[in-house]
Amino acid sequence: MANLLTLPDRIERVEQELALQKQRLEMLETQGAPCQIEIHTFAPEPYRVKKPIPVVVRAHEGEFLAFFLDANVNASGETAHEAFEAVKALMLDMLDHLTRQPKLGPKLSSRLSVLREFIDGP
Repeated sequence: MANLLTLPDRIERVEQELALQKQRLEMLETQGAPCQIEIHTFAPEPYRVKKPIPVVVRAHEGEFLAFFLDANVNASGETAHEAFEAVKALMLDMLDHLTRQPKLGPKLSSRLSVLREFIDGP
């Protein structure tokens, strides 16, 4: 159904989702409590989210950590937003890197499977 939306409608939907996520990140930064945020898009990157990706963001020792626990991917940043964006970028980098490998061990193979379950690459 999302494909039936016009480009302006799709942009408005992405902007609304971004505003909601930004609000949740700001609340996290002021309250310091762990917060779960979902990734719904990697725009402008050419990747598609197959299903919402749950990311936990929390304050830790003066910075913020973001985790995608299912694939054991985590990143940090000075703000919750930076950590969230860093974990998104790391997921895509990891997906690209693991996809190019001719042979993977069981742990990396499992991580790649989880990433492919959530992300459709270009």
